[in-house]
Amino acid sequence: NGKSIDLSGYAVQFSKKETTAASEITWSSDDLDITDGKYVKPEKSGVYKLTATAGNKNKSIYVVSKAADESEYVLYYNDFSGSMDGFSVIQKTSATVSVSDGELVLDASSSTSSYARVLLPAFLGEFGDYKITAEGAIVAAKNTKRWTSLMFRVQSSDFPYYQLAVRQDATLSNGVELAERTAADAWNVRHTGSFSEKISASKKYTLTADVHGNYAAAYINGKKITDGTDFDGYRVGRIGFQANGCKATYDSIKVVLSDEAPIPYPTELAKVKEIDTNIINSAAVVKEIRSSNDLTLLKDARI
Repeated sequence: NGKSIDLSGYAVQFSKKETTAASEITWSSDDLDITDGKYVKPEKSGVYKLTATAGNKNKSIYVVSKAADESEYVLYYNDFSGSMDGFSVIQKTSATVSVSDGELVLDASSSTSSYARVLLPAFLGEFGDYKITAEGAIVAAKNTKRWTSLMFRVQSSDFPYYQLAVRQDATLSNGVELAERTAADAWNVRHTGSFSEKISASKKYTLTADVHGNYAAAYINGKKITDGTDFDGYRVGRIGFQANGCKATYDSIKVVLSDEAPIPYPTELAKVKEIDTNIINSAAVVKEIRSSNDLTLLKDARI
C-alpha cells in the first residue's frame, strides 16, 4: 500500500464478449479518494471497491492492498468472534447455522441427508483465484461417511459450485474429495484421496483449498491430498461452508488472493521396467545416463 495506481491505463470487461477501452471509462469509489478522476492510493492493507462506468454500464472492480512487510494479499479473514454480518445461510432438513463462543457451527447431524450451507460475504464472488484456509473439526456425525466442506466458485449464491469435502473417516479411499455440484444439482466427483487419520472430535484440522485457473488442490494440515486441472467450468464465484449429516465447527477462515498458479502433481512420475527376480520387494536397479550407449543398455535391460 501507499503506492498510487493510475486507472487510466485499465480497460474493463463488462461482459464475456465486451471490453471497453480505458478512455471511455469513468471511476468512482466510496472506499478510496480518486484524484484527477484516475489516481487511487490505498494507505492501508485491505480490499477496496471501485465502480467503473461506461455509458449505462457499471461494474465493480476491487483493489487489493498489502503492506510492504506482508507476504499475502488477504481478501477476507474471520475468527468468528462477532456476528454473521454479510453471510448468506441456506438451511434444510432442520439444520442450523450459528456463531457461538468464537466458532461457526453448522449442525446438520439430525439425519444422514441433513445439510447446512453458509456463504461468506458476496464481494468474494468477484474472485476465483484464491487460497481458502479454515480451522475446523467434525464433532458429531451420523456415520463415518458424513462430511463437511469448503465450497468455492459458488454460482448464483446456490449451485453449481466446487468443493473440498472431508469425511469423518478421512482414511477412506474417498475420505477427501474435490467435487462439483453441477447445474443439474447432482454430484460429479472429480478427484479423491485419503488422509492419515480419522477426523477426531477433539482436534482441529487445517483445511485448505488452493485454486487458480483450472487447477485446484486439497490439503489437510499442510499435506496435499489430491488435486486436478479440470476446474475450468466456473472461474469466479462465492465461498462457503457446508455440512452433511454431521455437526462441524470452525474457528477461523482466511481467504488469500492467489497471484500465481500452484504446482500440480505430475500425471506420471516415471515408467519403471520391472525385472523378473522372483524376489519379493527386490532392490531397485538405478543407472545414471551419461551416454547414448548407457541409454541403449537401459532400453535392452542389460544393466
